[in-house]
Amino acid sequence: MKVIGIVENKTDEDNSCTLVRVALKYIENFKYETTIIGTDDFDFSKKSSELDVLKSSLNQADAVIFATSSSFPQKITGINPFLEWMNQLKTDFSSKAAGLILLIEPEESSGTMNKGILKKEVEKKSFNIISEVVFTSVAEVDDVRSNTYALIKTMKMVDDLQKYLESSV
Repeated sequence: MKVIGIVENKTDEDNSCTLVRVALKYIENFKYETTIIGTDDFDFSKKSSELDVLKSSLNQADAVIFATSSSFPQKITGINPFLEWMNQLKTDFSSKAAGLILLIEPEESSGTMNKGILKKEVEKKSFNIISEVVFTSVAEVDDVRSNTYALIKTMKMVDDLQKYLESSV
């Protein structure tokens, strides 16, 4: 089975990426093949062989973990171009499981933030959302690797995803 992690960028400083790396490392223990994709590595505005490979990879995946951070009340940052590109694919993702990680930054914006915005966007693609975690106290300046709560919630999301995948075989 194959699980793909989708993040804005694959830098060590990005908390979303760190949580997806933790999630993918954890799911590898269950003998899953994993890949992480940084959306800023692609130009979604024009056709390319890289996008064809990405589409093929998505079609072969059993599950996708979407992770992003946002500080706007109605907008997801980072992976928006990827989600918009997915609208053009005309692919049925209803057989694919999804896990979601949303970091709301800074914490002060959590009161005005639509915490369901990532879920709403992924649901539009017909993914079967198995688990979602929303963090409102993981600031971009903090290193998420020292945040036990965030790590445990991420691993719980992976447990939910793994149990779903195992039961659907």
